[in-house]
Amino acid sequence: MQETSAIIYNRYARIYDYIFGWIFENGRRKLAKLINIESGEALIEAGVGTGLMLHLYPENIAITGIDVSEKMLEIAKERALRLKNHKITLLHSDAEKTKFLSESFDHVVLPYVYSVTANPEKLITESFRLCRPGGHIWILNHFSGKDSIWKGVTWLAKPFSNYIGFRAKFSYKEYVTNQSWDVVSEHKVNLFGLSRIIQIRKTDTI
Repeated sequence: MQETSAIIYNRYARIYDYIFGWIFENGRRKLAKLINIESGEALIEAGVGTGLMLHLYPENIAITGIDVSEKMLEIAKERALRLKNHKITLLHSDAEKTKFLSESFDHVVLPYVYSVTANPEKLITESFRLCRPGGHIWILNHFSGKDSIWKGVTWLAKPFSNYIGFRAKFSYKEYVTNQSWDVVSEHKVNLFGLSRIIQIRKTDTI
């Protein structure tokens, strides 16, 4: 599945920004503002893609971005070269199983990747492993529900899900409510509030 995701995103890496850049920008900017409020020296972004969030992070934090798509990373690297005051490292890696040491990062950021990865549970487990106690895991993602607007979006997107690399139906109850997380805050973002930012604190016991 991760190999399939890489193929999908390699296929339209050069047009990705035109399709998903502006439509999800509200969520990216809100997420960055929330991260900037918190302290921390090291951040990892899983599914960094073409690097659309890189310029939004504070300059005083070390940024590591990983992605399974080498074509997407090529574009992210072009962006990173223009951000002279940022410390950015970009690597080809599967976010479900990385080679980083445990508790290496103050912030683990998952923008629009929770519903794309092959195994969401593995992604979250790895995110908690990488995060330092007292640090934060940030999820920015769409979640399906019972409202009529989302039902319409799901109906429209479902036939294309395999081609655009995400699950049209992604239950908020299953993937958020039923988890034993220390949720600090939640924020609805993007058009009609169909996406949410979930801020999770890693406690000493997790």
